[in-house]
Amino acid sequence: MDEVAVPGKISLSNPKEEGMKKAALVIALCMLLAVAAGATGPMDDKEFRTGLKHYNSRNYKAAVIHFREYAGKHPDPVVYYFIGYSLYELGSFSESNEYFREAFFIDPEFSLEKAGFIKKESVGTATKAPVAAE
Repeated sequence: MDEVAVPGKISLSNPKEEGMKKAALVIALCMLLAVAAGATGPMDDKEFRTGLKHYNSRNYKAAVIHFREYAGKHPDPVVYYFIGYSLYELGSFSESNEYFREAFFIDPEFSLEKAGFIKKESVGTATKAPVAAE
């Protein structure tokens, strides 16, 4: 049931829920502006590619540094996922969970397959796609 704003009536809406809605709107607008400006994705950014290079060589600490730099400029679910996984590998489980949540908050249907980082061969089997790094 929708609430109707009545003068003098106290609203029962949840301020935390309203804040999350506003944050989602801001993120969606940022992503829309990036697409409109012709942004082609994380693989075109030096910080992301450097982070990916460290990630692929299992230097997760350095990967987190570069991925965070990229994430500060571009809210992308791919980079939040890679930060989360790198932190997981470093043993920072609760912090990694925050980044995984952020990835799925930006794109609830996010997957590495959808992002093009793995290819599905058959039902239940996935393989890593070659990842380009500098």
